[in-house]
Amino acid sequence: HERQGMAVYILAAFAVLFVAIGWMVEPFRVAAYVIEAVLLSVILGIILFAHWRKTHHRWLQHRFLAERCRAAFYLQLLEARPSIARPFDMLIEKDDDAWVVRAFEEVQGTIEDARPAGAGEMKPGELEDAKAFIRIRLLDDQIGHHSTRKKEHADKAKAYSIWLVMTFCTILLLTLNDIVTHMEDFPAWGHAIGPILTIGSTMLPVIAGAIEGIRSQRECTRRANVSKRMEV
Repeated sequence: HERQGMAVYILAAFAVLFVAIGWMVEPFRVAAYVIEAVLLSVILGIILFAHWRKTHHRWLQHRFLAERCRAAFYLQLLEARPSIARPFDMLIEKDDDAWVVRAFEEVQGTIEDARPAGAGEMKPGELEDAKAFIRIRLLDDQIGHHSTRKKEHADKAKAYSIWLVMTFCTILLLTLNDIVTHMEDFPAWGHAIGPILTIGSTMLPVIAGAIEGIRSQRECTRRANVSKRMEV
């Protein structure tokens, strides 16, 4: 899911780059436009492939199943059988979600079969052992996990923001340089460097949009906030 999003944004930026090159450098115009058409076709293919493979939906299914199976062992230890629910209420009639429920039922059945018949209630010592096991293996591990993930996602969100600020500052500087090079006081320098600055001025907003698109698709800030709440 993340690779698909990054590939689309990067290839889209390169498509615009070749359009700008073809527009500014006439000898390469036809070749640049052909390359742009190829890149756009690849982008369309990636999007259609991701839609056909249901990359985001499959990622959600696996996350749901992993979390439900992870908790099932601890709930069974406490004799609190987890409910077997569809992963998403709005998709309750979808056949492609059925494997998630079947997989979870298989795990749950294995756990129940492993518990000795007639085990009855836990003795005081066993209960304390079970509580310590859950506290250390489930809660402490999860707190550590979300603490780490919170920092990772927050750092990624900050990095994307820094890249955006740097890109926009560069856009401003290039635009000012572009204006200067087209002034009559610097005709020779302007003719030499003008096309490069024009292409750069065209590309930098596209790059900024790609960075913002990747940041939004990866939901770094939202995931950091989720881990922050889960840690608490």
